[in-house]
Amino acid sequence: MVVYEQGEPIKIDCTHSFTTSEKFPTKEALLAWVREVCKRIGMVLMIAGSSDGDRGRRTPYVIVRCERGGHYVGKKVPGEDDQRPGQRSTGSKKCNCPFKLKGLKESKDNEKAEWKVDVYSGIHNHNLFENLHGHSYAGRLSKEQVSFVHTMKKAMVKPMAILRALKENDPSNVTGMKTIYNTISKLKFSELDGRSQLQSLFVKLKEDEYLSYHRSNELNAITDLFWIHPKCIKLAKSYPYVFVIDCTYKTNRYGLPFLEIVGFTCTNKTFSIAFAYLDHEKTEKFEWALRCLKEAMTSCHRPNCIVTDRDLALMKAVANVYPSSHHLLCRWHVNKNILTNCKKLFKKDITKWKQFQSAFSALIERNTIEEFNEDWESMKRTFIGYLPAIEY
Repeated sequence: MVVYEQGEPIKIDCTHSFTTSEKFPTKEALLAWVREVCKRIGMVLMIAGSSDGDRGRRTPYVIVRCERGGHYVGKKVPGEDDQRPGQRSTGSKKCNCPFKLKGLKESKDNEKAEWKVDVYSGIHNHNLFENLHGHSYAGRLSKEQVSFVHTMKKAMVKPMAILRALKENDPSNVTGMKTIYNTISKLKFSELDGRSQLQSLFVKLKEDEYLSYHRSNELNAITDLFWIHPKCIKLAKSYPYVFVIDCTYKTNRYGLPFLEIVGFTCTNKTFSIAFAYLDHEKTEKFEWALRCLKEAMTSCHRPNCIVTDRDLALMKAVANVYPSSHHLLCRWHVNKNILTNCKKLFKKDITKWKQFQSAFSALIERNTIEEFNEDWESMKRTFIGYLPAIEY
């Protein structure tokens, strides 16, 4: 294949860029120099062949050619249209580019012998790249960079931040986001080691000494999974006063509700106690998870207070499993519901709405029943014209 431009074949001579009298101590050093020149002038080369001179048959060498050298040989039946039914529409960058370099070791018997570069053909029959960013071959990661990506990913660094760090370490790096995602995907696949994701999870839980409980259905498929770490149990024994329980959903690829149980230290810092994936947000499911918690913490005092949102199924499960614990509604959820359901009742008077918010915030801060009742009666008198908000 020959590319024409304005009736004439393209002919770009890069011989002068690769002509050098410099000698290189190793093949890797030679290839590194070639790649640096390629990045500077906007071309991509690949190794077409090499020999380490094993068995003493010949002098070690390496042949480097343009990535567009050679012919496309993808068709099984020459002459047939790729667009026929059942066939993919394919293409190729190959255009039989004649560019060719050869790196040769000066002596096969001397381990300290240096390498030199010979330009067999410095001609390209196609335009060079103006920008190599996003190129699949030029953007490949080195072994050190792959190791760096793995380390950053295990530290829970986001892919975009990993790419930014790579480019800060090496300004000439032309890697794109797709390469980062592919590297992370390969890492995840290698970590599975032939196991399913669920099998891998159980292995991780066992390795990190977690206590875990699970239930299966009649098809032997796991429906519910609960896990807790001994260190979390120890921390909960020290601070068994307040537990916060909340269930989130649509936060994982399987759409399973995720239950998290959190405790508070004496300095008002939170710590995680236990986690569970549940099949549904039903009372029976919540009861099972709480009974697992109770079994894992047999030597721990019952929590004095359990805080939840107004999930009726969860509230019922808490009452069944921990009947002696006080139950409170989460202030954040209460305020959120007030904002959603009451603000629209004050849309003609924003100033009054702000006063209502301020009065309600002061009300829930009261420490005694007497103070609460006194402020509540005052609030009802102040906002008598907004009865729906008071009733809510």
